[in-house]
Amino acid sequence: MRISRSLRDVAYKALQVKERLVNELSREPSLKEIAQEIQMPAEEIIFALDAIRDPVSLFEPIYNDGGDPIYVVDQISDDKNLDNGWVRKYSHQGGAG
Repeated sequence: MRISRSLRDVAYKALQVKERLVNELSREPSLKEIAQEIQMPAEEIIFALDAIRDPVSLFEPIYNDGGDPIYVVDQISDDKNLDNGWVRKYSHQGGAG
């Protein structure tokens, strides 16, 4: 999936402003503070930052206490669709059906 250059630019600008504000304020700035600094709605900043995050595999272990690990897919639920077999089927086939 390609992310537009303008969306990436917003995300990187927000990250730079955040870093600068951390140094100036000696604390984590709020999203509102970052948005005010770059004069952009907070929702757009959230969208841009989410867009540049690395995707996580459904089979990424998120917890392991020495027994069976718990994977991301184990934490996903859908009350409307109780048949979760399709997730495992498609993820092992690389999305092909």
